[in-house]
Amino acid sequence: MKRTTTKHLLRLLVGLVTAAFYAATVHKAESMTLAWDASPSSNVTGYVLYSRESGAALSSGSNVGSNTTASISNLVAGVTYVFAVSAYDDAGDESDLSNEISYSPPASLATNPPVAATLAATEVTGTSATLGGLVNAQGASTWAWFEYGTSTNYVVNTSRQSLSNGTSAVAVNVPVSGLTPGTIYHCRIAATNVAGAAVGSDMTFTTPAMAPTIATQPATSISAKGATLNATVNPNGTPTTAYFEYGPSAAYGSRTPLMSLGSGTNAVPASSSVSGLSPGFTYHFRIIASNAGGSALGSDSTFSTSSRHIARK
Repeated sequence: MKRTTTKHLLRLLVGLVTAAFYAATVHKAESMTLAWDASPSSNVTGYVLYSRESGAALSSGSNVGSNTTASISNLVAGVTYVFAVSAYDDAGDESDLSNEISYSPPASLATNPPVAATLAATEVTGTSATLGGLVNAQGASTWAWFEYGTSTNYVVNTSRQSLSNGTSAVAVNVPVSGLTPGTIYHCRIAATNVAGAAVGSDMTFTTPAMAPTIATQPATSISAKGATLNATVNPNGTPTTAYFEYGPSAAYGSRTPLMSLGSGTNAVPASSSVSGLSPGFTYHFRIIASNAGGSALGSDSTFSTSSRHIARK
């Protein structure tokens, strides 16, 4: 556990005093070297280097031993980093932090825009898919994203991803949801760096149709010879039709005319009135709905017609 001493025990003489930037080529990960003056205290045995991105908390610290320099690599262009150092003695007591310095690696001076290639979508379901592509950053910090929609106007963009500034193609995969079943979608990958932008070729995928989602509801308007049969049906984005089966047992035996319920993505009510029933009988009924994704059978439900009323003379 870190122990803090008084400010005078292990005070750094000047703290962090210089930050040098080294980059052999634009193809290398960006790096820098930090240096600080040694503490004048004779009992100092080492130093701890702390870092953070601007706006974030300091890291837990890295013990650099008795060195008064440290090399930092894999810095991301455009991100501001903040550094501070402390000293410790052989008992493990640690000084207060030095002053902080900050550094922002400059963007690499790319000479070529990125190269982007769209791949076939994977894990396609009725309402979701994973979009894929390859991007070669061409040695510069690069951002990539996907454009998709039901036409080559695309309309929808995914969030931008920051890619490394390498020179080899890297895979980019983004899951998307909220798609409509039974629909053809267009997609492509896009990328940009300081030298320009690139888009991959258009690719299409088709979400499979989903069978309707249904629920039988209680019958209403029940009389001696008739009733209204009710249910809810979600077409799940595909043109859907439905009808009721009914009869004096779970074998049913009769059915209502076919109803068209559209191709929405929300549950809609479905009702049919039946007549010619016998007074004082229990009847069974259920909804059956179908579309290109399949058929769905509702649960069996029952109602009882009222007994015939005989008026008094």
